[in-house]
Amino acid sequence: MSNNSKKVTEANVSVSFSRYDSIAWPKWSDNDLNSEQWNNSRGSSTQFYDDPQSVSLPSSLKPHSWKRPHEIKNFQPIIYSSQSSKNYPNLFLNNQHLLISEFMRWFISSVTILFYYGREGLEITESSSFSWNYQDKPWHGSLHIYSMNKAGPGEKHNPQINPHGRYVARLFFMGYWRRIEIDDLIPFDSEGRSLLPHTENYQELWSVLLAKAMLKIAALSWDSHHEINDFNPIVCLTGWTCLSFNITYLSPNDRWELLSKYSKTNKLSDESDDLKKDNKIIDKQKRSNRKHKNSFQVVEKVNQKNNNSIVTFLCISNASNNLNEVPDGIIPNYPAYVESTCDIKPPLESWKLHRWIPWAMRQGIIDPADYFIPTRRIFLLNPTNVALINENEKVSSWLDFNKLSDYPMYIYFFFKLEYFKCVIDVADVLLDDELHGDKRKKLNNVTRMRKKKLKEQESNETMQIKKYYNYNHIGIQSRNEPLYLFIDSIHSKFLLFNFSALSQIGKNSSLIIERHCWFKRSLESKPLLEIKTLSTKAMALCLEAGRHLLRIYCQSENSYHLTISSDTNFHVGNRKEMHDLMQSESERIKMVANKIINSMNDAFNSFGSDNYRVNLKNYYRSYMPERKNNISDIKSYKAIHDHFAKELIELAIENCSGNILEALKIFFLNPEIKKNSESFFNDNPMNSAPKPSMENIGEQFGEEEDKYQREQMLINAATVIQSFWRMIRIKLYKKFHDVNHKQHKSIQQLLHNILLNVANLNVVCNIIRKMINKNEKLLDLYPCSDDFQKVLEIQKIEGNLSSILPHQWVPIVRLTVNVPNDSIVFACLDLFIDLPVYILQVFNNDTGRELQRVVNNVIPFHYQRKIKGYSIIGYGWSQSKRVEQLKWSLHVTTIKGNPQLNFFNQDRPISSSFEIPQLQLYELSNVYIPNVNNLIFNAILKMSGDCWISLRASTSYKGVKMKLKIKKTNKKIVKEIYGASIIIVPIIYLEKEDYEWTIEAIVSPNSWPLTAEEWDIVAKTKTMMNTQTKIRKQSTLSIGKISKSQQESKIFSKGPRWCLQVAIDAGAHAELYQDSSRHVEIQKIKESWGIHDPNRINRGRKIRENFLYNNCIIQELLPEDSEFIRSEIRTLKPPQIQEISSLNLSTFFINNSDENRRLKTESDEELNITIREQNIMAFEEMQTLFIERSNNLLRELQLNVALSTRMPTKRNK
Repeated sequence: MSNNSKKVTEANVSVSFSRYDSIAWPKWSDNDLNSEQWNNSRGSSTQFYDDPQSVSLPSSLKPHSWKRPHEIKNFQPIIYSSQSSKNYPNLFLNNQHLLISEFMRWFISSVTILFYYGREGLEITESSSFSWNYQDKPWHGSLHIYSMNKAGPGEKHNPQINPHGRYVARLFFMGYWRRIEIDDLIPFDSEGRSLLPHTENYQELWSVLLAKAMLKIAALSWDSHHEINDFNPIVCLTGWTCLSFNITYLSPNDRWELLSKYSKTNKLSDESDDLKKDNKIIDKQKRSNRKHKNSFQVVEKVNQKNNNSIVTFLCISNASNNLNEVPDGIIPNYPAYVESTCDIKPPLESWKLHRWIPWAMRQGIIDPADYFIPTRRIFLLNPTNVALINENEKVSSWLDFNKLSDYPMYIYFFFKLEYFKCVIDVADVLLDDELHGDKRKKLNNVTRMRKKKLKEQESNETMQIKKYYNYNHIGIQSRNEPLYLFIDSIHSKFLLFNFSALSQIGKNSSLIIERHCWFKRSLESKPLLEIKTLSTKAMALCLEAGRHLLRIYCQSENSYHLTISSDTNFHVGNRKEMHDLMQSESERIKMVANKIINSMNDAFNSFGSDNYRVNLKNYYRSYMPERKNNISDIKSYKAIHDHFAKELIELAIENCSGNILEALKIFFLNPEIKKNSESFFNDNPMNSAPKPSMENIGEQFGEEEDKYQREQMLINAATVIQSFWRMIRIKLYKKFHDVNHKQHKSIQQLLHNILLNVANLNVVCNIIRKMINKNEKLLDLYPCSDDFQKVLEIQKIEGNLSSILPHQWVPIVRLTVNVPNDSIVFACLDLFIDLPVYILQVFNNDTGRELQRVVNNVIPFHYQRKIKGYSIIGYGWSQSKRVEQLKWSLHVTTIKGNPQLNFFNQDRPISSSFEIPQLQLYELSNVYIPNVNNLIFNAILKMSGDCWISLRASTSYKGVKMKLKIKKTNKKIVKEIYGASIIIVPIIYLEKEDYEWTIEAIVSPNSWPLTAEEWDIVAKTKTMMNTQTKIRKQSTLSIGKISKSQQESKIFSKGPRWCLQVAIDAGAHAELYQDSSRHVEIQKIKESWGIHDPNRINRGRKIRENFLYNNCIIQELLPEDSEFIRSEIRTLKPPQIQEISSLNLSTFFINNSDENRRLKTESDEELNITIREQNIMAFEEMQTLFIERSNNLLRELQLNVALSTRMPTKRNK
């Protein structure tokens, strides 16, 4: 027994995965298998192969020993027997002791059912690296075992016994067929029974090897209570997608509807007398004509396509496992294949529910005791029956569904992805043959399913679009970049999500899917779909017709794989890709527009023909709602008609030449058509008045009536006259409809010109959008109005950044925009750039306030016109590597048809064709020198005119707290900002009245301590203060480009450094330099000292140096500690590494013994008092110095102790 095998008995799951190891089992490849060397070449010194990945057995099975086949007595191993393969294998006969394991029960049942279901061939998932040769041949479990044989198209599957004990299994896991290597060690319990399943032919190894390989996958998800957690053996053997439901809490009717919908539905023969007897339904008129036939003769009823694409399984749970408590033919806790369903006694027709039931009871036609309970049968495949019979015998049985509905019930739908129109695989790691080395490139692979039994016409409809998309949910650079799904269809849609993840033990991975809109938050408190799984789980989502945008979040500590399938074409991508897709019109809007265009073409082309009236009516109906909801809707129909006609007339006159107005009057037979008319019809109130005859008018004039009545009569008279002339004009227009009229062709040519310029998709879609948006009552009449917010109009601005240094602040774009007059722009702004951190900000220039944003981008906002407009600025930080070229893109997104943002002081919208003003980046940096004023730097910025600037101040030490001030020439503070080591002022306006601006940074007290090495740099810098501060100015370059002088110097080299960066418009002339006026003033004072004595400064320096050299004691640090102390300890004052030694005053001692003593005077007493006070002060100073030295010594001792504990660890490393 090998060492690896011994570990199996002790460990639960020892298969380990690295994040980018794409799972420990590589993707299956027929070519790799064909080039395999089957000897023991995996690093073992023995002749037998030892599997490096240990196999974990279920906790209910306790292995006692592990043996190879040659170590078992009377055992002649074979992969499979050709004789036994003719019948269904019996996996229950020799494995009764294994049925206590949940995994073994599911494995045995699943394999047995697949033998029956695939008796005429099995459709499984194929790929570019795997070819399936058994679509029309009986399926066998040994087809998944490979040893010393070939694979691929046309190859016969004939695995052999490997003398080295090395085998390969092919199983489906995480979106691909996987190559899983196993050895031939077999576990046995204390009674000598194999703990892996055998067939009735105990010599066969295929079931043992297949179960052993599948245990590696199943062990990833099981826990101490369940061995089947989001795992299904059928998925591993077929590649199908399993959709499971717990239907225990559904009503019996709902259960039956679900089963009958996704399984083959059968009906009993109408000519069966037994059926009439069982159901007690007697039809007196047809009783004599019925023939005696078998009551369970079945006839296929449903569409063959549903039966091919979906396979249904049913599992009845029984906690007690007592077979006497369940109906005959059912084994609890085993999955059973639902072959078909049958509704023997259908429900009554609606008309029989009123008077017919009492009459039928009196006549004896129905039995009131059981009639109202429907009689339903389900045709189940029992796996135990399959194992005991031959393949030509019947293995299914009809069961009473009403009796089954009393038990907990689970249903499993297995979907074959080949039947879906579009399938997209999303993963964090995709292989090279899918992405061709480009992680952001999608591969479209069109495949055709192999359906030999389908007709050619049906086969052409099974074309499938397969796509791959790489989405790194952990390593993604942008902080708020979910995955988006876009789907658009005029029909309802079905989406199937299959999520697989390598979860940590006991921790679920999750997938969240929710609705999303760019302009508003969803009001739904719960997501549309949420999948939590330990291994693999699928869920379905049904969406109504229209355009939908879904947002997908993935949470998994390790690798994952997501397969999305649908009967409609859809797209998956990031935010930028969705913007591009959603600029097109929705399918529902295009359907209405195409209907209008087709009817318009038919109507205009039928000018002068017999179909003119019919086609004109169809044209009027084409832009009307499909149904009339109520009377108020009918009243709005005239407004719809008027608006559409008005838009058509205005567009025709604007885009076409010639007498278009007269041509339209002739075509529509309407002389009231006018340019910019408010109504297509004549809306004069005279038209609605009654039209009396001329005789009545004369009589009424003869009568005395009031003035109002006379005016009304005049209006009525005018109406009669206008109607008469209108009739004359219409008759004249009708003559032009005659094809023989001399002007008929010219009018027809004008109408054709109108079709060319007006009857196109974009124009008609805009007309529909304007018409519906102007009248809110029409929103409910036109369902396509729901898609208006999902049709985008995007103003794009793109650019390139070049020569970006590592860890650099990168100004990306700055732009000033405004809103058109008398309008409000509702827009959202997005910046797209491949940087680890970036920010987009928008400021109201009138108030200086920033608009609200979420992380990277600005939230949707209603922009109103401002005097100074709005400033848009984007900036970011570069990565650890130098980047030569980096593309960026700014999207200003609005709803199509709504107002858009304009460039400031310009009347044209933002567009990519406009050249954005480039930025100049001015940079100033130097060493920070501690001072009593806590001043970091004081910079002067001189401008030639007013402009907008952006600036950034930063320090080399991250713990700094500082304050940044921007002052005018008169020292008035314009802006004051508090911050940490980095302060960014995104936008500030500098007026042209002030020529000079001061930028000042002040450090908070005690917030910038220095190391000993930095103090040395500060000391050296002080000696060089007489040199002029270098000003590094960048010439006119694109945003992000670094000047040569900046490249030569590192901003944060060794030493306490500060850096000021100012981004200014390229057209502005500016000068940035450090204010050294105070330093120059001090330097002049020192120089004034040497006017009368030029050698004074040098002489004083030499005297000081000599004194220090003769009297200072240099403190020495240990060699091993000096570097660490100088680099780690920070102090607010320079370290006291030199001390002045005590002076020897003996040479200055005066012997007063020979001198005569004199009396002490008052002056002597005053002198003594002064001396005593000086001594006291000196004592206090010495005491303070002593205490400080003691504290320093104590800290050094503590540091040495700490270092002594750290040094052994370093040496060990």
